[in-house]
Amino acid sequence: PFHVLSKECIGSRFAYRTPGLTVMLVKIHKVLEPVEIDETPFYLGCKSWVNLESPLNAIDSTPVLDSKVFSDEIVKIKSLIQG
Repeated sequence: PFHVLSKECIGSRFAYRTPGLTVMLVKIHKVLEPVEIDETPFYLGCKSWVNLESPLNAIDSTPVLDSKVFSDEIVKIKSLIQG
């Protein structure tokens, strides 16, 4: 369970465009204090990713998975992709 999409959804997205589906591995960090991001017109609409107007301070954050566990997960995912 490395994603939240159904098999049908993945199938339709894979067939939607060439070259197909893109896989992105994201290392998540937990911040000590919540960060509020003001809503601006630039952030509105149907967008998967946006560049933030101001960078976040990653110094006060901790990776959710340590480096070893994250590396192991990458190996598993690559193995699944390659079949």
